[in-house]
Amino acid sequence: MAGGCGRSSGARRAGATLILPGSKTREVTTAALLVASGIVIPIAFHSAGLAGRVFLPMHLPVAMAGLLVGWRAALAVGALTPLVSSLLTGMPPLAPMPVALVMALELSAHAATVSLLHRRWRLRPPLAIAGGIVAGRITTGLVYSVLVRAFGFRLDPFAAVAGALLVGWPGLTVQLTVVPALFEALARRGLDVGVGPGRP
Repeated sequence: MAGGCGRSSGARRAGATLILPGSKTREVTTAALLVASGIVIPIAFHSAGLAGRVFLPMHLPVAMAGLLVGWRAALAVGALTPLVSSLLTGMPPLAPMPVALVMALELSAHAATVSLLHRRWRLRPPLAIAGGIVAGRITTGLVYSVLVRAFGFRLDPFAAVAGALLVGWPGLTVQLTVVPALFEALARRGLDVGVGPGRP
């Protein structure tokens, strides 16, 4: 009975963070589902005529990954999602501008930062996601700078990042509101959707 109570309490919510039994298998499964979601959700958005640059659908499961899994798994979700999507659907493109590679670096920084801020340093989901957005956009600016200097791409890194923020504000708003709300709903149900907070 005591063991059962311990397992039950392990899946309860502590503040805004899920306390769940440690399981690498569960973490890998959750990460794989989020990668798949990051491929399917953009297809659904495009089919509905909703522009990806505006609503940033691929960012949604990546932000959720930061809340649900450790930073290494979250980083993998962020890196793999655009690359696998590019290979399967052609979007985002790899050439002539390697958008898929830029997004892989941006989203990996985004997801890992969200995971560290929320799961290790216990920031609430909206603040953690905001930090992830900042980290991702800084990474994008740095990558664009390397592409310009090393490969001669004609691009203003600052203008590109600023323009993406202005165009994508609806998607940023969704990340900061809908993703935390969905996470809180999962937490209230005590679902086993990840590993415990503060773990690597």
